[in-house]
Formats: sequence, C-alpha cells, structure tokens
Amino acid sequence: MAEFIYQTYGETQNPTKLFIYLHGFNHNQENNDKLLAEAAPLFVKTLLVAPLSDIGCEKNPHTRQWYSIDAFDPQNRRRNPQSSVDEIMDIYDTAGEQLAAAALRMNHFISEMQQKYQIDDGHTYLAGFSQGAQLALYTALTRKSVIGGCIMFSGIVAGKNLLEKEMVSHPQILLMHGDKDEKILSKTHEASRHWLLRHGLHLKSIYMPELDHKVVEAELQEAAKMLNLHTR
Repeated sequence: MAEFIYQTYGETQNPTKLFIYLHGFNHNQENNDKLLAEAAPLFVKTLLVAPLSDIGCEKNPHTRQWYSIDAFDPQNRRRNPQSSVDEIMDIYDTAGEQLAAAALRMNHFISEMQQKYQIDDGHTYLAGFSQGAQLALYTALTRKSVIGGCIMFSGIVAGKNLLEKEMVSHPQILLMHGDKDEKILSKTHEASRHWLLRHGLHLKSIYMPELDHKVVEAELQEAAKMLNLHTR
C-alpha cells in the first residue's frame, strides 16, 4: 500500500516521466482534479500523480494540510503586508521539523511510484502549490539522488535553517510567483530566489504579472517546457 492515497492523470500506460504534484493548504482531491486533468495534455509521455495528505486541515475537516503553521503564527503575521520579508521568512522557518518529517514520507512515496512505473530519478519531477511547493522543495533538496526538477507554484523557502543542514541534492528549480499574491506575499519571491541561488541551485525564476494565489495555464506551460525538454 502506498504511503499516501493518490490520483493519476495523463499517460497511465507507458509513461517515461513522473510529475508528482503536491496540493496546497486547505485543499483536497477536488482542488486537483480540474487543474491536473486540463494540464495533463501539456506533458509528453508523463504520468501526473497527485498524493493527498493524510493530515486533516486545522481550518476545515473536509480538507488537508501537509503541516500546521497556525500554531506558530496565530495572528497571520505572515500575510500582513506590514510584516518585513525577514519576519515572514522566520515565521516559515518554524515549520522545519514538520517539513523534514513530511519530506521523509514523501521521498518514500516517490520511490514507490518510481518502482511501480519503472521511472528513475532523472525522469521524476516534483511540483507543488503554496504549502505543497514548500514541501516539494524540502523533499527534492533532501532526496539522496537528484530528481529531474522541482517546480514551485506560489511557494516560499520554508524551514530554511534545518533545510540548509539537511540539503544533499541540487536539482533544477523552477520558481513561479504572482505579483498580486496576498497569501504567500509576493514580496517574498526575491528572498526565496536569493536563498536558492546562494545555495548553488540551478534556478529559473518567473514573476507572473497580475496573478494572485493560484496556478494558471501560463505557469503549467512553463513547467511542461522543463519536462518536455527531457525525453527518452
């Protein structure tokens, strides 16, 4: 039995690549269905896999989360435009231990999917939205072997101090963020970009104009470019 319940989209018969997508905070499988079903045709010979966290969301019993942040930020200072970027990064840094634990499980899930579909690390891509992007990055950088790439939609470098100690891998990173994002504030994009560059990551960074906290087709097309360049 797999580490997480999951749904698949796209090439289910003979895929040559895996695209594992991690949902955001307060999401469920329904949030993924329309997005990934529409995205699947963009990805050549690729199986899209969407695992569902088994942790109930603290905001809604019908949705899920990968970790709890409210315990560390009950006043939502991370979403206050008056909060400095350094303060916001420090708030997300408190999630390090939870992310580390979740990343261990996610790396086990990745290996399960690779074994099932006979796909190696070089043809495996890990993506996520918002909180899922944070976990995707932590997982990719702490995986012992280098995956094909990590794609962050509306994310931020979270758990940075622990991640710095645990990081063993340097995959390609695609970092995308809308300039109207009020949930993971747009102004944190540069801080995440600079952290990744300082730590030697191969990075493509895109700041999406007039985009709030969601995934849009233009971002999916950018992700597909990364995968479709790598064929076998």
